[in-house]
Amino acid sequence: MVLNGKEIKEGNFIRRAKDDNFTAASYNLSIGKIVTMDGKSHDEYVIPPRGMVLLVSEEIFQMPTTIIGFTTIKNSLSVKGLLAINIGIVDPKWNKPISSAIINFGSEKQFVQKGDCFLRMTFQQIKAYDRKDLLDINNQSIENENEVIFKDYLTERKKIAVSSLSETFLSINEIKEEITWKVLGRFIKTIGYVAAGLAIIAFIANYTVNVVNSSKKVNDNHFNSVTDSLSNRIDSLEKTIYKLHIIEKSKNGKEIN
Repeated sequence: MVLNGKEIKEGNFIRRAKDDNFTAASYNLSIGKIVTMDGKSHDEYVIPPRGMVLLVSEEIFQMPTTIIGFTTIKNSLSVKGLLAINIGIVDPKWNKPISSAIINFGSEKQFVQKGDCFLRMTFQQIKAYDRKDLLDINNQSIENENEVIFKDYLTERKKIAVSSLSETFLSINEIKEEITWKVLGRFIKTIGYVAAGLAIIAFIANYTVNVVNSSKKVNDNHFNSVTDSLSNRIDSLEKTIYKLHIIEKSKNGKEIN
């Protein structure tokens, strides 16, 4: 059976609960600390695009043996491109805060701060309701103890953030190096293709020039040969005409000058 907001509140298994965070069928977890991947904790932080942080709840849970919880990210965050990657079931007897790694998949920076709601949690009863469990939890609700539990959990999460998580979802340096090598490889291949193409073009151009020059040389020789032949014929005609002129003059008895 899924608990409604009234049953969740009356169950009293959420320490540091805020009245405004109870809804009709769930409870909205608020940010207690923001842990960055260098192990430092903050009350407010700007998550860059592709950045990752660990959000730790202000609330501490003291789950009875009869109750399990389910966490999902708030819609108001998901529409901004923020995604929680380690959410799901909260087991019975869980007695610590709840944390979630948040990745900014959006193209804009996102500001988060202490007190903001980041997860929605629903609760389900897994067997007959046992009021004694809740009464025992009430008796343990001491703020000094809460603070110790919270600090111990925060220290544990800082260690995990430093040793296991990256500052960004995808390492920019690794991506840049990978892209650089891919682009360089394609560039080298492209240069090879271009060089081969230029060599072919140069060969064709050189061959064409040689053919044109050879053709031009043949045409020039032919033209010169024709010109010489015509010139010889003209000279021959001129000589013939001159001889005919002399013969005509002789017949008429005229002096030839």
